[in-house]
Order: sequence, then C-alpha cells, then structure tokens
Amino acid sequence: SARMMTPLDRVAAQKTAYDVATMGDRLLAQLIEKFEKETGKPAIRTPSGLTYADYKVGLGAIPNESDRVDMHYKASLLNGKVLEDYSIDSKQFDVQTMIPGLKETMTTFREGGKRTVVVPPKLGFPEGMPGKIPTDATLVFELELLRILDPS
Repeated sequence: SARMMTPLDRVAAQKTAYDVATMGDRLLAQLIEKFEKETGKPAIRTPSGLTYADYKVGLGAIPNESDRVDMHYKASLLNGKVLEDYSIDSKQFDVQTMIPGLKETMTTFREGGKRTVVVPPKLGFPEGMPGKIPTDATLVFELELLRILDPS
C-alpha cells in the first residue's frame, strides 16, 4: 500500500542519502591513501574528477583515440566488489569505444604502464547496468597497457 511521505520520512531519506554519499567519500579517500602509500607518489586527480595512480610508468607510446590497444584489466566497485564480466586477463579494445573515463586515462598512459584508475559515475556508467553495475557507481580499474595495435 502507498502512503504520503511525512516530514520525518523525508528527513530519514535525506540522512540515508547523506550517509551513502559520505561512505563513498570515505572509501575513495581510503583508496587514494592506499595508492599513495603503495606507489610513494601522490595520486593524480584530473579536472573531470578522474583519479589515478601509476604503479609502473610505461616507456612506450601513448595511444590515440583511433588506436586499438591490448590490455589486462580488472574492474571493481569502490567497495572492492569485483565485476567479473569486466575483469579479463588480456583483451583488445578500440580506444574510441571505451567509457569516457578510460578514454581520458589513455591520453596519459604509455605502453608498458600499470595504473589504477578511479572513474566517477559521470565518466563511467551513470545509468548503471542492470544486475551488474549500480546506478551512479564509482568504478575502479586496474589496467596494464600491453601494446598499441593498428587501428581496427
């Protein structure tokens, strides 16, 4: 049965939304602290909100949007839950078909590099993917750029 929200219901809903947002902020801060401790360098945050830490700086070329790349990658939610469908040992991708957050990270990522990237919802899947990725989920990608291939 449906009923009208009372003022107390509205306050409770606002508190829950605030708690969820605050928890996400805390998890992100903890993750960034972990990156910085493991790499010995500050994590980089771009103007778009993308955050990344390089575990190994590659010495090769930087891919263009028209390139195809061969990468190892693992995707997870901010809380650490691995997205099995998005965790592959090695796969080839066209940079132009990547989500905006991964396209952006490719502009500073060299062949041979290993990087962890935190992708805010607006640069990933803001609408989510039913049964796989919740709406407005922050995603964490562990990437290794093996090589740049000829464009497809």
